[in-house]
Amino acid sequence: MDRRRTLKTIFCSSAALALGSRLGWSADSPGPLADGAMHLLAIGDFGTTGKEQLEVAAAMQRYISERGIEPQHLLLLGDNFYSNDKAGFSVESELWKKTFEDVYPSAAFPGPCHAVLGNHDYHNNPGGEKVQLAYSAKQRSRFTIPAKWYRLDLGSPTPLLTVIALDSNLPSVSGGKKNDQSCLTESEANEQQAWLEAQLAGERAPLTLVIAQPSHLFQRRSRRHQRSPQGWLGGSVREASCPCVSLRPRSRPPAPRT
Repeated sequence: MDRRRTLKTIFCSSAALALGSRLGWSADSPGPLADGAMHLLAIGDFGTTGKEQLEVAAAMQRYISERGIEPQHLLLLGDNFYSNDKAGFSVESELWKKTFEDVYPSAAFPGPCHAVLGNHDYHNNPGGEKVQLAYSAKQRSRFTIPAKWYRLDLGSPTPLLTVIALDSNLPSVSGGKKNDQSCLTESEANEQQAWLEAQLAGERAPLTLVIAQPSHLFQRRSRRHQRSPQGWLGGSVREASCPCVSLRPRSRPPAPRT
């Protein structure tokens, strides 16, 4: 069996990396970290500034505190901003404090927060995707999105995890029935597809994590790009012979235990 067939690729579209039985992890008893290991947390469809977002953020902080965890990275899986900024969404907008900086404070989440874009990041504030890229580039913030799609190799000194971050806002998925909504251009979609296939064909860490906005993760680009029944992204990873796990997001925090 070749190396690519032994690599595990996980599709992550959840508020937490609850992979449990597949990888033998325990969410209740994470245990001590091995040398060079790391803790990751992930959340998606979150940027409402509402009660539910605050409750989930508080539950995440309790989880961290109760288990003595220091997460090295927080993955933001799209729809980072739902609320419309009537004053105009910019790098100076108050939404940054209300939706991100104050809700996920550095005291609890000290590491970089790696983001991908969801459809609401494009649609709810005109040019919102450009603002998020500009905020990441200009500000001294943990919010990190260096490009619409990118790669991370995490772990030191030898990478343990390759993260492939994608923009799932394809024209046929996020462009609207009349192709009048903001999304990737056809040229960008083709460029990303070629880039993804090159990443999956190349060298990676022992574990690969592919992240994208949840509701679009497996939707098809167009009939001529239907590479498998799972759609454009699923097809590319299936062709690389990588097993995958797909998780759904939580809209509210788990009920307290009795």
